[in-house]
Amino acid sequence: MSKRIRYYCYLIISFFVFMFPFQAKAEHFVEKTFLTRKQDELLAINAAIKNEYEFKILGKKFIGLPGVFSPMVFGGDGMVTKTLSLQKGLKILEIGSGTGYFSVFSALNGARKVVAVDICEAAVENTLRNAKLHQVESKIDARKGDMFSVIGPYEKFDVIFWDIPFNHTEKSNLTVLERSIYDPNCHLLTRFLNEAPLYLKPHGIAYLVYSPTHGNVDYFYAFAKKSGWSVKTIKQWGDPESIEIALYQLER
Repeated sequence: MSKRIRYYCYLIISFFVFMFPFQAKAEHFVEKTFLTRKQDELLAINAAIKNEYEFKILGKKFIGLPGVFSPMVFGGDGMVTKTLSLQKGLKILEIGSGTGYFSVFSALNGARKVVAVDICEAAVENTLRNAKLHQVESKIDARKGDMFSVIGPYEKFDVIFWDIPFNHTEKSNLTVLERSIYDPNCHLLTRFLNEAPLYLKPHGIAYLVYSPTHGNVDYFYAFAKKSGWSVKTIKQWGDPESIEIALYQLER
């Protein structure tokens, strides 16, 4: 089968899968799409989701809602959760919680408290739904807001985590869904590196998921160094000829 035929087969299958309720394992469905689709095509598939659906990550069931950044489309496979081995009893802040599965896993793995922030109202609801599904709603505080805008000046965290948007675009007036993957001129990255220290406890750690191939990694390292961060690559995965993703640890 030619690459062109396989490509159109993926588009057709994706359309029918996401237009109707379904249950499937994310790591199986996204094996091809994550590394080959253009970002706008993935966004179109995500935007076409009209119904609540179920997906699995690391063997656990989660709910996805329409309008929320979908791990089924963009390749959520629990890699970060598998890679990070966080101590129990930590206070964790997740920015851009989406469906909330990272926050849920953090709570299940022993976090004392997780604050989950997202600019999307549906994502806040989605996070709360999954927290309730896994009976960790008492540990998870989901808030609607832009990065640190809903974090109090005296709130401090042991860990701040963000699967940060890293694609550049010249578009203005981005939709909420587009803002989940695009960061024009590294504006979000710059804000995060400047503001995150205000909300970390002494010896606290920030973790960023970023792309060496699609993001401006030279700027990332240069501005992080200028801002007093030391950066360590924890894990890198993907295909350097299409898209690579990396988990970075930042300390000051």
